[in-house]
Amino acid sequence: MNDKKSFRGLQLQIMGWISISIGLVCAFCMKVIHGMPFPNSISETATIVQTGMILPYALGALSLFALSYCIASSYDKVDKILTFLIFICFFMVSMQVCSSAFITSETIGLFGMSVHNSGVVHSIFAILGFSSLIAWIFHFTKSNISEHMRTNEKKLRNKIYYSLGTGMLLALIIFVLDKLKYLGTSFPIIFWIEVFILTGIGLCCLIKGGLILKDKDCDI
Repeated sequence: MNDKKSFRGLQLQIMGWISISIGLVCAFCMKVIHGMPFPNSISETATIVQTGMILPYALGALSLFALSYCIASSYDKVDKILTFLIFICFFMVSMQVCSSAFITSETIGLFGMSVHNSGVVHSIFAILGFSSLIAWIFHFTKSNISEHMRTNEKKLRNKIYYSLGTGMLLALIIFVLDKLKYLGTSFPIIFWIEVFILTGIGLCCLIKGGLILKDKDCDI
């Protein structure tokens, strides 16, 4: 049992670092290495020649770790379902890219869709993927230990999960509104929302994995 907990913690930590690094690496590559403006979204970097290989590899790694966690480390049925959804959604996000002014081909992605249709599919799975991640973070608060028996560390961890989860949920609502053209802003709001959500997910995974605020009495 302890070996499984240790492996689960390691997987969560790896997923955490991947989540945190995706947006930051894309931003560094765009601004510092290539001197380009911030993209409209993290996904747009996959359509730019200079940065095109970074995002699919990162999202592919995230989805594969979610699948491996689902198979080897999930601790209940909800945990298994959510991580499997994360795998499916981000696999589709990485394989069927968003619509972009940088795309010159008529058909793109794993299924050879038109640019417009690929963008629609990409956005749908991105929203579902972020929703699954946020639901997973709220599920982190589940414990076999009754409320009055939980340690102060566990209670603090749960407060962080609830706070970050709520903030990410509000950010996702803004994400959807922008996708539906209700905001009409030229600022790359989608990019920064994605960075915020992925960073929040990453921090929660690092906490749940025991790297930050480790609680020896916590069941991970």
